[in-house]
Amino acid sequence: MSESSSVPLLTPEGALLFSNGGDSVGDDLSRKESLSENMSAAIVLTARWNYLATGGTGPEVMLLDWGWGVEEIFVDIKQRNGSHDSPTSDLTDLKLVVFGISNDDLNPPGRFPLKRASDTRWKCENLIELTGEVLPYLTIVIESLAGGDLGQATVSGAELQSNMSGPSDSDDLKVITKSMVDEDGSYDIRISFVVRPMISRRTKIVAVATQDSPDKSLLERATEHFDLYEETNNPVELDAAISKFREALTKILTGDLSRLHGLAGLAASLRLRHEITSSPDDLDEMINTLEEDIALRAAEVPEDHETLRNALVRLREALKTRYEKLGNIPDLDRAIDAQYQVIDFGFEENDVMANMWTHLGAMLFRRFEHLGDTEDINKSIEAHGLSLAMMSGDDDFLTSDALCTLGCSYLARFKRTGDDEDLEEAASQLREALGRQPKDAIVLSNLGACLMRKFEKFGDLTDINEAIASQQKALQFAYLNKSIARYSIFNNLALSFWYRYIHSRDIGSLQEAQANFESALGETPKDNPTRPFTLNNLAACHGSLYSHTLDTIDIYRAVAAQLEAVETVPEGHTWLPCLLDNLGRRYQHLFEVTRQVDHIQLAIDYHRKAVKTSSPETTDFKVILESLGNALRDRFLITQDIADINEAIDLTERVVNMLPANHSSWTEACHSIGNLFINRYKASKEKSDLESGFTHFSSGTTSITSSPHDRFVTAKTWAYYAMEYNDSTQAISAFDALVEVVPAMAGIGQTVQRRHELLMNLSNHILRGASVALSAGRVDKALEWLERGRGLVWSQISSLRTPLDGLRAVDGPIADRFETISRALDASGARMQDPMARLQATIDQKISLEEEASSHVELAKERESLLNTIRTTIPGFETFLRPLPSSSWMQNLPKSGPVVVINVHNTRCDAIALTAGSEEPLHIPLPDFSLSDALDLRQLLEKALSQFGIAMRGSPVDLVSSEIRALKPKVSRSKADVSIESIPLIESILRQLWSDLIKPIVEALALSRSEDPETRIWWCPTGPLTTLPLHAAGEYTSENPEALSDYAVSSYIPTVAVLTERVKSTRTVPEEKSGLLLVSQPNAPGFPSIPGTTTEIERIAQTINESQATIRTLRLEDDKATVQAGTEGMESYSCVHLACHAAQDTEEPLKSGFYLHDGRLELSTIMKSHIKSADFAFLSACQTSTGDHKLSEEAVHLAAGMLAAGYRSVVATMWSIQDEYAPEVAGDFYADLLRHGCGLGRNTIDGSNAAYSLHRAVRNLRERHGDSDALFLAWIPYVHFGF
Repeated sequence: MSESSSVPLLTPEGALLFSNGGDSVGDDLSRKESLSENMSAAIVLTARWNYLATGGTGPEVMLLDWGWGVEEIFVDIKQRNGSHDSPTSDLTDLKLVVFGISNDDLNPPGRFPLKRASDTRWKCENLIELTGEVLPYLTIVIESLAGGDLGQATVSGAELQSNMSGPSDSDDLKVITKSMVDEDGSYDIRISFVVRPMISRRTKIVAVATQDSPDKSLLERATEHFDLYEETNNPVELDAAISKFREALTKILTGDLSRLHGLAGLAASLRLRHEITSSPDDLDEMINTLEEDIALRAAEVPEDHETLRNALVRLREALKTRYEKLGNIPDLDRAIDAQYQVIDFGFEENDVMANMWTHLGAMLFRRFEHLGDTEDINKSIEAHGLSLAMMSGDDDFLTSDALCTLGCSYLARFKRTGDDEDLEEAASQLREALGRQPKDAIVLSNLGACLMRKFEKFGDLTDINEAIASQQKALQFAYLNKSIARYSIFNNLALSFWYRYIHSRDIGSLQEAQANFESALGETPKDNPTRPFTLNNLAACHGSLYSHTLDTIDIYRAVAAQLEAVETVPEGHTWLPCLLDNLGRRYQHLFEVTRQVDHIQLAIDYHRKAVKTSSPETTDFKVILESLGNALRDRFLITQDIADINEAIDLTERVVNMLPANHSSWTEACHSIGNLFINRYKASKEKSDLESGFTHFSSGTTSITSSPHDRFVTAKTWAYYAMEYNDSTQAISAFDALVEVVPAMAGIGQTVQRRHELLMNLSNHILRGASVALSAGRVDKALEWLERGRGLVWSQISSLRTPLDGLRAVDGPIADRFETISRALDASGARMQDPMARLQATIDQKISLEEEASSHVELAKERESLLNTIRTTIPGFETFLRPLPSSSWMQNLPKSGPVVVINVHNTRCDAIALTAGSEEPLHIPLPDFSLSDALDLRQLLEKALSQFGIAMRGSPVDLVSSEIRALKPKVSRSKADVSIESIPLIESILRQLWSDLIKPIVEALALSRSEDPETRIWWCPTGPLTTLPLHAAGEYTSENPEALSDYAVSSYIPTVAVLTERVKSTRTVPEEKSGLLLVSQPNAPGFPSIPGTTTEIERIAQTINESQATIRTLRLEDDKATVQAGTEGMESYSCVHLACHAAQDTEEPLKSGFYLHDGRLELSTIMKSHIKSADFAFLSACQTSTGDHKLSEEAVHLAAGMLAAGYRSVVATMWSIQDEYAPEVAGDFYADLLRHGCGLGRNTIDGSNAAYSLHRAVRNLRERHGDSDALFLAWIPYVHFGF
């Protein structure tokens, strides 16, 4: 074919045209059925035609190259139910966008038109050809010209391989169907297609050489071996190609242009073998070969831009691979230089050029992470910005990825410089990225990391809750991106829980942090560069666990994990200083446990190494300085070497000077340096050191961005040092700060359950503060602190239910919004949480829980903002819902008697009496009573009650002759065996209460004795006094018996504010709501029968009938007494009488409740009901006013809960009541109440005289049966709470 040069070359598409036109050239094609088979035949025909057209003669061989074809592609789009905005008829110009067709990062994704086949079906008539050594991972997007991306699906190479179809004329057809992720939820989208093997376009025909010609060059032989390897994948051929290329290059002079073919071939061969063997020698030789190739091309054929550019791209990738394996910075430096050269050549397509800038930005970012050079991150941000600017923006996937990368770069620079603008810019870019790809796990994880840093800086709980939710969603959607590193998401999620724990000391968050750090570590490859950081985080988690478990194994685990972290990070890494600093902290914590000097010395050594390797430019530098200062302080406390404490102060002063006052770490730093000055004062006795310590403590307590826990600890330290050095002025200021922060520690942004956990064991500090104030003559401060620091949760609940009539009259919309938010917070606060159930929850359940928590915090923030608006913009509302000063309480006191607050602490005991008409509270010192007395009396009372198993109504245990309603019945025994030692024991308790505590108060108040006293006393006890029967105090068996009940009618209140609010806000129960709900449940499933409850309800009903009052009543008994019926009845009737079993849950107080036919009517359910017309409740059950010793100042019992639910007055019991006498007490109570509170024929019931009625009912019981020993336990438990 000597005239072959005049014959045109053929393409597969041309061959197909011949076939369609009926040309004989394409006869073979016309018999095929599928697109891939037709194209395969066309490719073979093309190879044969072009071989001949280019002069091919003689024996020939076809070098087949196989690939795959995706065909028979259908897309079904249906409008979802409920979506009216986007009918499928509006969808035009749809395209199929496929990512992953080519592994070459220079090529953009393939775009293929979709043709409408029906109302809901579209078809792609194109064949999508796939090439490569393995099937690629495909991402498929449906693109609409008008509406953007409609949906997305991913298909792995393994999934394609396992669903390969056979020839079209066989029965082996496997249709792959995928549901696509719709971004806005308007459509259900599915794509289906078929994959078949096909011959690829790289197939060619070559002449067969019958033998190696003696004059054939080594380069030709090497190329033949290379081609055979590509045909057969036989590694022997690849080894031969490499050997021949090497040999050929030894025979060609350096600088000779003929070397270029050999260098390119050798580099390509080494690359393929390295992909198989991962041999570092092959990688090294490949890089050297590419360097020579590039240098020779640049010098001799610089005009060949495309070849040179491609060689530079391959060099870049090879250098990056070696850097990732060995961590050698020179490799990364050269890769960056190569990328700059690639960019200098330029590209016509903007998308390709954008991709090049992205690669450069990523490498600069990596070098910044390694070296910490700010110039690198600046250039990285610039590169990513240029990349984003060059993108068309039509492709949401690519644009979102670019926005995410840019956001991460800003975040990295913030971590280095601490510039708030970078943090805000990072959040902005990441939120925009998420808007384009709402289910992109990488974007979600990085946004979570950014919000975590915002929280770390500003302490806003909203940020950390959103961070946790974002990272949980990242885990949820990680399956959509098979290449994502789940360990990175686990690590970020764990860090967010960790930061929330540091802020709130929530043990549940700490447990979540530990679990997720362990998951991250389990999924992180051993040689992964992020592994040291996960170890570092897990070590910190173990250290914090020790403070809860006190198990030293946690400390040793922390040290071991931190040591491994330090040992596995390369020298010179930007993170090394932080890891060293944290290792010092771990040894410091170990020293606190072991007190071994070598441990604190190791801590100091590692902290000094951290300082030496760190830079003052970094945000972590001040943390490292503070750590070293704290370690030096610890050594000073052992050695008393003044040089240590001096250096510690110098270091920590530098930290304080570097921190802005609005930094979340401000309080912690002030606490550290304040402690240092006090420690030096102990050695130096320099007054200035003591003053400096107090000044820094004071400054630390004022920060609103620091965590409430840090502020509380700082105030507590300040207060106790002030007391140690007898400075009452400083002590008063310190306790002011302490009491101020307590509500912030347990704010309404958390559940009631969590608030109780946080307030546990705080009472001692409040009571100590009150005793200090009383010693200093500041009765006003003592009362203020006792009010603001106690009964906090009930106070918060009360504020959420404050009537808004006055506000609504001035500004209706803001009042409505405030009421809506308050109700939502009230309901959200009553949620119950189980930490263990949370740990075991599914990811969907965890996301739901976090969204609830986040919504709760958002509501609290909005309410606080509304409060500020109301106070600052509406005249007359400047003090709306602010804590009232003690002077205001004097103005809203009941006229019928005094309020007596008793503070008991190990330093002193005092009463503060508030009386209507008096300008100042009356301070009554109680020198004959002490905290140890109160604790002893409580223990004696518990002993006396336990001897009779008194806890639950209906126990089979006899008390002389009567049944009691007791929770844990003792083993039944005969009456002759029952000891009555407890009776004199109770008498002695009542006697001591009278003589040492109550009588001095009665005398100071100058109360008069009376057979039917009119005077009332509202008792507000503290500490262990909350569990003692103050109302029953007296001498009952002496020659001249005398008791408190001879002087006054007693009631109890959790706080003074509970009473004054009821005095101030008088209300009338609507006639249609006035009435009495009577609930009797004698046979609650699983509990002893208490038949007296039926008698009790009958007795009350009879009493009402005899009174001739026409009061609305509803009786719920036995199977009609259900939880729902009880709740609905309480909403419809102003008064309720509950005669049943009850239980107090001290672990989860809101689960306390009353046992009805179908379960427990819990306090949380009652509180959620918003009972607007509640008047009084009679809780004729056991332990309804028994609180929790650990929460003595929070009045965590059913009686206080009913007050919080809105009842103005509650009759309750301190312990079990006797089934025999309960009906008598109830009958006499209602007879008296109706006699004094309702006139003849009245149809309303009024509980305002409930305290008097209970007083008289108990007196009647005593008169009727006498003051026998046994009767003490029958009448003492009845108590009255409220107004």
